[in-house]
Amino acid sequence: MEQREEQLDDERSAPGGRPEAQDTAGGEPEATGGEPEAAEERPDAGALERELEQVRAQAAEYLETARRLKADFDNYRRRMFQEQSRWKADGVAAAVLELLPVADNLERALASQASSAEALRQGVELTLRQMREALARLGVEAVAGVGQPFDPAVHEAVQRVEGSGRPEGEIVQEIRKGYRMKDRLLRPALVAVAAGTGEEAAKAAAREAAAEGSGPEAGAGAGAGDEGAAAPGPGEESTSGEA
Repeated sequence: MEQREEQLDDERSAPGGRPEAQDTAGGEPEATGGEPEAAEERPDAGALERELEQVRAQAAEYLETARRLKADFDNYRRRMFQEQSRWKADGVAAAVLELLPVADNLERALASQASSAEALRQGVELTLRQMREALARLGVEAVAGVGQPFDPAVHEAVQRVEGSGRPEGEIVQEIRKGYRMKDRLLRPALVAVAAGTGEEAAKAAAREAAAEGSGPEAGAGAGAGDEGAAAPGPGEESTSGEA
């Protein structure tokens, strides 16, 4: 028995005597052979650094572009504000130039020694005509007033006049003229409009009733009344007999 155990021990200690050792020894190269593949899959730090630098440069370029656009927009807005102010000033100047001759004529009228009130009146009328012509050149015209139906879009009623004999809602007096410039209303006209009275409404109702009573039925009723009046009654026959 002792010899058999020694032989087994010798076989175990001999190289290649245990299959497990061979498998383990043979498997070690495979384990060591897998490490280079893992090393190849690991990213390069230098490549990551270069890619990060490219992204930073692109972001800086975008930021610079945004700053330039903002500066250009601010300059454009400032320039447009200045242009609008200049256009407004030019428009006001053109209107003033049209009205200056009117002011000149008014000053001449005050400085002159009018021989009569009629001469002064004629001068004022000429100045008013000149004023209207200047407004017309600027595209300003008066809103139609007296004799026109009331229009809330261009008229403002401040008074109702009864017994004027005008239709309901017609303008009978213009207290202050209204003006418009093309399609824009500058100010509404202050007007007085006609209002129907109770008496006028009663007369209108009587006229309507008379028109309805003059129909065919009324004529037939009137004919029946005439026949009744022409037929003699019993008293009349006896009276005529006595006669």
